[in-house]
Amino acid sequence: MSPFNATVQGGYEARDGQFVHWIKPDRGAPVQVRGVVALPEGKRVRLVGSQIEEVQ
Repeated sequence: MSPFNATVQGGYEARDGQFVHWIKPDRGAPVQVRGVVALPEGKRVRLVGSQIEEVQ
């Protein structure tokens, strides 16, 4: 899967302590991604596979 830029649209903390984020790619439908760091709504990120990289 090629990397793409996206925006965090929201999320919550799961019972297992991980954070579940709704990520909206610049093109396409929103996807749900799990991570260990909470990201604020509106944050720009880059998705590489199932890994989230923060964009400065």
